[in-house]
Amino acid sequence: AADMVNTVSHNYAKESLKPEYGDGLEDALRARGDRYIGIINGIDTALWDPAHDATLAAPYDGTDLSPKGRTKADLMARYGLDPEGPLLGVIGRLDPQKGFDLVAGAAPDLVAMGARLIVLGTGHPELVAGLRALAQEHPDRIAVLERFDRDEARRIYAGSDLFLMPSRFEPCGQGQLIAMRYATPPVVRRSGGLADTVIDADLDPEAGNGFVFEPASAEALSEAVRRALAAMDDPTRFRAIQANGMARDHSWRVPAAEYQAAYARALGARAG
Repeated sequence: AADMVNTVSHNYAKESLKPEYGDGLEDALRARGDRYIGIINGIDTALWDPAHDATLAAPYDGTDLSPKGRTKADLMARYGLDPEGPLLGVIGRLDPQKGFDLVAGAAPDLVAMGARLIVLGTGHPELVAGLRALAQEHPDRIAVLERFDRDEARRIYAGSDLFLMPSRFEPCGQGQLIAMRYATPPVVRRSGGLADTVIDADLDPEAGNGFVFEPASAEALSEAVRRALAAMDDPTRFRAIQANGMARDHSWRVPAAEYQAAYARALGARAG
């Protein structure tokens, strides 16, 4: 009965026309034709602003990222993590839909690479238990924070070197947008809005703002992290990746205009 239908990213609009994503609605969505569209989410750029974020040990902006290192040191000191290594952050609902099982499966490999891992969220008890056991084996490499904590989320977005978001499906997601706003390149699975917003820095060195992998496997996630850590070994290159992420317009300005246009089309269709 709808005059227009939208979902929260261009890529997810395409994916949801397939049975594995449409959940029984794919035929109805397909019947809408070009009146079924995707509009990417934005974020509140005043709320998520590393230059004016009072929770950070050292706020920063794109002109000088050196305070980000102090924010990282503060975060790692809070949880007794060894500061001499890259820090990978994970925030969200800890369940297979969000790819948390991939994080849990890849964690031993990530530790072997020399990475530190900080995870914030609640979810699947067995997965959390497995990662908690690994954290007990490596208390200076892995921290698991089983809670919802807005302030700590901000410190993780800002203090991490890389942000892991390996979702099995993700209509749009905002975590990757917030991470880029905080100069933390995301490592994501090519799914939904993640595919629309994250450009692989190895495939597109000029515009790359993160790292993307395809198969929903711990091995693929580990390989993407390996590539990201290799980029970190080249500070000039990594700084360019961070700059690309921060330069993106993360606000609701463009999506709001697209919503206005969609509503105008709906009104026009009804008037016709």
